[in-house]
Amino acid sequence: MVRCDNPLRGALLLIAAYFCYCAGDVGAKLLNRGLPSIEITWMRFGVNLLLMLPWVVRKPAHLRSTDPTLQSLRALGLVASALFFIWSTRTLGLADATAIIFIAPVFVTALSIPLLHEHVGIRRWSAIAAGLVGMLIIVRPGGNGFQPAAILPVIAAFGSAIGIIITRRMVGRDSVITTMVWAAMIGFAVLSMMVVFDFKPLTPWQIALGVYMGVASSVGQWLLTLSFSFADASLLAPLAYTQILWSASLGMVVFGNLPSLRTCIGGAIIIAGGIYTAYRERLAAT
Repeated sequence: MVRCDNPLRGALLLIAAYFCYCAGDVGAKLLNRGLPSIEITWMRFGVNLLLMLPWVVRKPAHLRSTDPTLQSLRALGLVASALFFIWSTRTLGLADATAIIFIAPVFVTALSIPLLHEHVGIRRWSAIAAGLVGMLIIVRPGGNGFQPAAILPVIAAFGSAIGIIITRRMVGRDSVITTMVWAAMIGFAVLSMMVVFDFKPLTPWQIALGVYMGVASSVGQWLLTLSFSFADASLLAPLAYTQILWSASLGMVVFGNLPSLRTCIGGAIIIAGGIYTAYRERLAAT
């Protein structure tokens, strides 16, 4: 991936990536009604791998990475993120699980300082703080709306943050396709060893949903990986909060779950913080 500073393009690519991820999450939640979470995650990575095979056949060089260790760690982070998030949606609503995973930008911003040596100013930290406030309004930890399963999206968020940080580290070293190929290969291999202990036969409808979920997540991963070639990880991190719009909208359309007043207020705070940071950083760059 070749670095080209264009924060606006990076932001738009990231927003589109999170829409694709949320669209895939809808399929995962539907599959949760009859399949183990490990099998659902295995299907997702299996479809990812199948989609990558034509690229590998066309250009076997995509199998070679400049840093196999980092690529493997990135893949494991993505596996953890996908598995624990899908597991959480078995109990939590899609919007609630997505709201909790918003802690990922906090991990990204904190890790980008020692691992990426990025400068994180007060405006970026302010946006992160706003996001946390919005998340707390939605989740109400300690209140009647909190469930023990809420810890699962937090684990997923940390895995996602690891994946994002390593993605940023790999900019200029491996291509987007190579990065995606490695994630698909390692993820599918690890999950294949796990799924044998908890596998259920698939119906044609479940296979169709699995393919849809895998395609949506693959497109999302490609857009997300590409976005970090245009902007810093800590700058893009607050924009992950736009997931709340996608998850709430899709949850309402597919599952008939209307966003609560808390979700609307918290989401407004989250989005305002991200937009403010992007605006200020763009002014500073001019």
